[in-house]
Amino acid sequence: HRKIQSVFGAEEPPIPSKASLARVEWVSRGQRAARCATRRPLRLANQHPAANDQPRRRCNQKQAKQTHAHGMVAVSGSITTRHYHMDPMKASLQIGNTAEVAVRVTEAMCPAFDGVIVHQVYSTWSMAHHMELAARKVLAPHLDEDEEGIGGHLSIDHVAPALLGATVRVRAEAIDLVDGRLTCEVTAWEGDTLLGRGRQVQRVLPRAVLDRIIDRAAQRPCAEGSE
Repeated sequence: HRKIQSVFGAEEPPIPSKASLARVEWVSRGQRAARCATRRPLRLANQHPAANDQPRRRCNQKQAKQTHAHGMVAVSGSITTRHYHMDPMKASLQIGNTAEVAVRVTEAMCPAFDGVIVHQVYSTWSMAHHMELAARKVLAPHLDEDEEGIGGHLSIDHVAPALLGATVRVRAEAIDLVDGRLTCEVTAWEGDTLLGRGRQVQRVLPRAVLDRIIDRAAQRPCAEGSE
């Protein structure tokens, strides 16, 4: 290769030819391929994670045995189900099942703070209570004797008031049912006027599991000053 004399008198490296550049690029690609061949093989898109991860699969199997034995754990003061394997509820419980609760608004249903009623209207917490009742009526007829349901979530948008003496109709409809979890869409109406809408979730678990959870709660130390 032709050498170039720099202005400082030192020789600069030779300018590589196109052929040498191609050879360097080919070697680099070969080295990359060799390095990749020694690495852990990539997982195929449709391949189960456990196929190339035996230790992880053994860990999951061990965890599954522990989970099946306990069924439920308490985490940070909240009840958390962890992959409890149980048969689905009765086949009679289907998406689209509905139930209703009708109430007449009384003073006991009005919002009150420190015993003082602040509005002569249907309170949000009364609506929440009746939505829970309606959702429970969707579930209750389909429970087996050794099963029980617990509330796990309730969200409400209170969009219109209902005055004292008004008749409120609360409706719940099953919209999702998976892995022992029932989700209901809940709405409250006065005639054709929508008062509120929301979503309620219930979990279905064996009574024996719930009994153990309640027993653990009873064993927690009481707060100072409580009985």
